[in-house]
Amino acid sequence: YDAYSSVGGRLDNPEDLKRMIKGAGVLEFRILPTLDDDNAEQLAAYVEALREKGPKEASDNRYIWCEIEDPASWPPNLGITATFGDKRYVLASNQPDETMLQQGQRQWRLRRAFPTTDRHGARSIGFTFDEIGANLFYRLTSTNLGRPLCILLDNRAISAPNIESAIRSQGVITGRFSQTEIEDMVNKLNAGSLPARLSDVPISERTIGATLGADNLQKGIRAGLIGLAAVAIFMLIYY
Repeated sequence: YDAYSSVGGRLDNPEDLKRMIKGAGVLEFRILPTLDDDNAEQLAAYVEALREKGPKEASDNRYIWCEIEDPASWPPNLGITATFGDKRYVLASNQPDETMLQQGQRQWRLRRAFPTTDRHGARSIGFTFDEIGANLFYRLTSTNLGRPLCILLDNRAISAPNIESAIRSQGVITGRFSQTEIEDMVNKLNAGSLPARLSDVPISERTIGATLGADNLQKGIRAGLIGLAAVAIFMLIYY
């Protein structure tokens, strides 16, 4: 194992592979509503609806509840958040002028995604759009200056930086990511939207690993010794 570990890759067990292909690499953007005197009662109603009905039934054509990927790293005062079951959700806009989705609008895609760092030196993911995506992203950011922009990957909220200026062709996904998480997300984004996703519980799963080789080796040695003993006994009896 020590010899293998120096040359082994990241796909050492089924969990590594399932983690990489479970998502479809779909990147989307939604503006987050912020609490003020004018909308306090309305947003409180959405929170109450989430607790009573769940995220799907509590969403409508104005706002939608999105699961937070890592609740522990989500800032406590960022957006309208609430819990349903054992998951935490953030309320995000579902209105055309406050979203950039992969459906219902002109088709856009990423040119590429790549590992980078933010202005504080933390691990981040950089991405660049095609021409259609760049125009849509500029429209979204230029008309929502000063508001939090929620970045979603496979329908899960990753982070929500404030829009400080209009952005056209590229952006950065920030958050508390490990190196493995960065590599997985970059691979997903560069692969684009896959035609199918891995279900939570696969129909079947087969694993071939180093333990199988060790078992075969032990059984082979045992069979050889038994065969050698049998031949020796036969020779002694026969001769």
